[in-house]
Amino acid sequence: MLLYLPKWHKPLDLMAEVEFVIMARPGWTLDWSLLPADYRHLQKNVVEAPMIDISSTQIRDRVSKGFSVEYLTPEAVCRYIRERGLYR
Repeated sequence: MLLYLPKWHKPLDLMAEVEFVIMARPGWTLDWSLLPADYRHLQKNVVEAPMIDISSTQIRDRVSKGFSVEYLTPEAVCRYIRERGLYR
């Protein structure tokens, strides 16, 4: 998704306000020259992330079927989904 950042609404203004962290999945590589020069400094913000075999689609599917998503998402997220009746 990093390559889409330049297409966001006012991305340079956003980068002036926040510090982006780029989560790299195992084996992920990026040709940083594909990004405009204003975005290449983000390379210093890359953090290796462990591969987790779960997707947001799976979370929504489990909730819609009435299955628990405990241990798949933080408790605050589980509570938010429950309280608002999401994905039902």
